[in-house]
Amino acid sequence: MATSSTPLTNIGGMASGLDTNSIVTQLVALRKQPAVLLDSQISKIDARKNGLQGISNMLTSLKAAATALSATTLWDSSQTVAVSDSNILSATRSALTAPGGYSINVASLARAEQKRTASSFTAAGSDDVLHITVGSGDTKDVAITSGDSLDSIAGKINAVAGIGAYASVVNNRLYLSGKSTGASNTISLTSDATLASDMGMTISSSAASASYTVNGGAVQTSDSNTVKDAVAGLAITLKQTGTSTLSIGDAQASADGVADKLQAFVDAYNAATKPIKNIVSQQPVAKPTTQSEINAGALFNNSTLQGSLNNLRGWSSHSVGSSSMLSSLGIAPPAAGSAIATGPPQLSFDRQKFLDAYAADPSKIKDMVSKYTNDASTEGLSQWAGRQVDALNGTSGSIALEITGQGSQKKLLQDRQTRINDRAAIYETNLRRQYTHLETALSALNSQTGQLTGQINAMNKSG
Repeated sequence: MATSSTPLTNIGGMASGLDTNSIVTQLVALRKQPAVLLDSQISKIDARKNGLQGISNMLTSLKAAATALSATTLWDSSQTVAVSDSNILSATRSALTAPGGYSINVASLARAEQKRTASSFTAAGSDDVLHITVGSGDTKDVAITSGDSLDSIAGKINAVAGIGAYASVVNNRLYLSGKSTGASNTISLTSDATLASDMGMTISSSAASASYTVNGGAVQTSDSNTVKDAVAGLAITLKQTGTSTLSIGDAQASADGVADKLQAFVDAYNAATKPIKNIVSQQPVAKPTTQSEINAGALFNNSTLQGSLNNLRGWSSHSVGSSSMLSSLGIAPPAAGSAIATGPPQLSFDRQKFLDAYAADPSKIKDMVSKYTNDASTEGLSQWAGRQVDALNGTSGSIALEITGQGSQKKLLQDRQTRINDRAAIYETNLRRQYTHLETALSALNSQTGQLTGQINAMNKSG
């Protein structure tokens, strides 16, 4: 119900001489005082909820960091590919390949065929149709008009979709250059009439395939200078003749990439645990005078956060089999004597220790980081830590339920405020009605008194 401090009818003490507006306002304010006092409680609930939400956000980041440890792309096997002479060839990995060294000798490079017209040919002598075929490709027809110049003929050839050659004019000669390399991709040019013979085309550069050997084996050929079957899993681009060695490393996930994700996980853990410890340790102000002082220590010794802190503190002792999970990955709590029992459970990451452990047994370390079993005694850090965070911050987690509970408590107080204010509004309406009636009655009485006094005075004068 809406409230108003301004009445529709306002006598304002005209008859009684009382400041009725002020009286009503003060009486209504007294009725509303319990609702005003609830504002302080609501503000403190907001402080608790905001503090819990901040912790929830940090735990969400910790869950994301844990999940990232099991990402498929993180564990994709990769191999190093080194080339001794990049002027001769380059190589990229398209799939896993056998590690080791490969000596590639490039004897010749593939090239496309190129033909050119005779120097005496300058224009078409009559209407004709050229038929151009490159290798085993489709034959394409090009209509030529009598009088077409070299540039016109080149333009018409290049305008035909799917044709296997480029046309260009250089030094008053028309050149046809194949688009594909390889000995089989020769250019054939015929015509319906005499135009093909009139052009007098000759080969200026013959089509050729690349030839090479691998580790001194049999000569191999390729229509393209990009060779995909010389070494399985590699695409090798031949650049010039000569010999170059390829060195292929063992296939495994990037240890540095995994180490980066573990560091990010440790950072997220520390970012979440330190503020939890600070919040539950902040004591209330003894004699608060401001709302901020009242809100201080809103989550002091909060059982939900204290339980969360104890849970997170216990992570460093979790074991998989007979091994301490975090310690085996180079993750450790503060050293003895650093008050871990009372301070925030901060972790540190020894990158080199992890890299050494990974180099010694990649499969074991991979399982310890990312194995999925849904069994705390065998699952990897990614899944285990994710489930631990969910127990705190998931939909039914203790922190999530606490946030919901604070919201419900706030709504109860707000509903109580609404009821108090609604009753105060009704009380105000009744008060104003009563004071209006009082002023009206007093006004009528004063009028009657005035009339009676006048009559008495008149009688006295006439007597």
